[in-house]
Amino acid sequence: MLFAGAGYSVVLYDILDSQIEAALSDIKSQLKRLEDDKMLRGQLNSDQQFELIKGSSSFEDAIKGAIYIQVLSPLLSTL
Repeated sequence: MLFAGAGYSVVLYDILDSQIEAALSDIKSQLKRLEDDKMLRGQLNSDQQFELIKGSSSFEDAIKGAIYIQVLSPLLSTL
């Protein structure tokens, strides 16, 4: 959400479409809540920020044209 707030396009990647859909739903709710609480960052409203966030189950499509890649892994969180 931080990058979308700055106007960047964001792509979430997962091998399971259900995980992507759940994440996008949660992000949309969080953006709305932040906007309602007047805590949303950036110049774009919550709908405009959400439009910048997409999901993909294709790793190649997710990283195409990327200038920054962040990897979150459950394995890394246990270290």
